[in-house]
Amino acid sequence: MKNSLLGLKKKYFDADLPTEVKIYNGMHMIAVVALLMSTILIRIFFPTMRAFLIAVATSAAALYTLYVGNINGKYELHAMIMSFILNIVFFPIIYFEYGKISYCIPVYFIFGLLYNVLLLSRKWAFIVTFIDIIFYIILLYGGEVMFSMRDNMANETIMDYLAVFVGILITSLSCGAAIRFRMYVNRVEEENLEKLHVEAMNAYVSMDIFLVNMSHEIRTPMNAIIGTIDLLLDQDVNDHVKECVYNILNSSNALLSLTDEVMDLSKTGSQEIVLNRSRFDLSKLLMEIINMSSVRLMDSQVRFFVEIDESLPRYLYGDGPRLRQVFINILNNAVKYTKEGRIILRVSGEEGDENEIILKAEVEDTGIGIKSENIPHLFELYKRIDLTEDGLNAVEGTGLGLAICKEIIEKMDGRITVKSSYHVGSNFGFNVPMQIDDKAKIVDIGNTGLYSVLIYVGDDRSDADR
Repeated sequence: MKNSLLGLKKKYFDADLPTEVKIYNGMHMIAVVALLMSTILIRIFFPTMRAFLIAVATSAAALYTLYVGNINGKYELHAMIMSFILNIVFFPIIYFEYGKISYCIPVYFIFGLLYNVLLLSRKWAFIVTFIDIIFYIILLYGGEVMFSMRDNMANETIMDYLAVFVGILITSLSCGAAIRFRMYVNRVEEENLEKLHVEAMNAYVSMDIFLVNMSHEIRTPMNAIIGTIDLLLDQDVNDHVKECVYNILNSSNALLSLTDEVMDLSKTGSQEIVLNRSRFDLSKLLMEIINMSSVRLMDSQVRFFVEIDESLPRYLYGDGPRLRQVFINILNNAVKYTKEGRIILRVSGEEGDENEIILKAEVEDTGIGIKSENIPHLFELYKRIDLTEDGLNAVEGTGLGLAICKEIIEKMDGRITVKSSYHVGSNFGFNVPMQIDDKAKIVDIGNTGLYSVLIYVGDDRSDADR
């Protein structure tokens, strides 16, 4: 017996079952118990066997919908079927079977309405309950008219009042049990959610600590490697060795950039990217990113052009390292996905509020481009965009760079944009407000009265390509 009860509990009220299933099963169990009690009372208070058989059939229907609902998973459908049986069939038939003006049966209507509210979804609960209430009003009015026409039905006995009392008692116990059960299920679900929330926060903190520690551990040897490479480049070595050293430098810078992205990952997920504003040299920042991109393009067939507005202020007040990170990510993507043609970096400015400039940057390339359906997903964390026709030979990447760039630009109260045509090229741009720290221009020729000579060393390309 004990094993059977445990088996039923596991089948119908197991902790792993969805909340809607547990509520469905609980409400049906309460309905079955209430109907069985009503069946016994109907045998006592009702003189006809017909009312007793109807009560037995309704109890069987409750057990059947409970069983079948758990078999096929159509819980709401069977709940609506049971609601129809209770409110439209069972209660009205018993009401007329009683055969006189009495509130014995109408008190049971309360349980039928509560069944709808607690078990059906909001939409269907409203529709079905509204229909049932209208039906009850018509039923009670029609019953009162019909019963009042019978002279022998006007007098009520002590058994009628006792039936009303018992009906109120059963309805109160059934409704109370249903509400308490629903509250219990909700409380258990809240406790489980709180437990999952604590576990998720602990896992997040552990991941955050791991990422930060790992990133710091990687940065230390990487800085040493890059420093050693810089020393090698100062040595007198042949072209083959220099080419190998440049390859090592490119890989090291790429790994260092990836490390920065990993360090920013936890900050991006928790909205904790903090801007450290200070005075920085825009000219020096641009030269660094231009040189880095130029090194990566040394052995490629891609031409790299730079257009910088000479009226830009040289010294700005803001988070220079973060701005540098955005430039590097966008330029790295252009270099990575452009195998031939050109890459153009444009930097300009627009006057903003007092002592402020709207810094505008744009990177245009003739690379592989991006499919229109993929553009909305570019700035999602970990989203890898397939840039190939057949899904093969996709370009490597973590999917972190652009998501972090977007976060940084938005933290700076700016905006990042993208335009792209597949197999034609892409255009990434952003604009951010920056405080002007010094009115000095980014380009200062000095004494313009002196003659200046610009020497351009070309290659085998035609003049039209230069």
